[in-house]
Amino acid sequence: MRPLPTLFGIAGVIAVAMITMFAILPSSATPATDRAKSNAPIVVHHDVISLAAAQQLATAALNDCAKRGFPVTVAVVDPDGVDIVVLRADGATGATVAVARGKAHAAAGFQSATADLQEAAKTSPGLLTVPDFVLLPGGQPIRSGQVLVAGVGVSGAPSGAIDDLCAAAGLKAIA
Repeated sequence: MRPLPTLFGIAGVIAVAMITMFAILPSSATPATDRAKSNAPIVVHHDVISLAAAQQLATAALNDCAKRGFPVTVAVVDPDGVDIVVLRADGATGATVAVARGKAHAAAGFQSATADLQEAAKTSPGLLTVPDFVLLPGGQPIRSGQVLVAGVGVSGAPSGAIDDLCAAAGLKAIA
């Protein structure tokens, strides 16, 4: 059996070797140095619509379509396309859920109304290939001032124009 100091000696040699190895790395190899050079923030703040406002918007849009006689689904997503609220009216088909989410996601992702995106896709058909984006009327970006905070999508009325009217009613409710 080796004496105890020798075992600590081996661990010490390994520790010194590791410290030396990291000490001679180029300065660009360490993220902390990169941040210092670029003055990049460590934390990035992300403005997002509140849950209360998203619920108010979705409820107003759902009610507007209900008054018109159409059961729809309304989805409100954050700027990254993640669900905040999804409301599905009694009688709205299951397909309306995915379509409403896709419209909301496209509106937030492109920061444009999906009716405008549908028109743009006529000359730029590549827009139609973006995964999980639905380029049919009924999706609107949601802004606070000039800052995108969410997207809303409505699906289930007999036309995208009616879906758009319901989305506009939701936006008006939180204006």
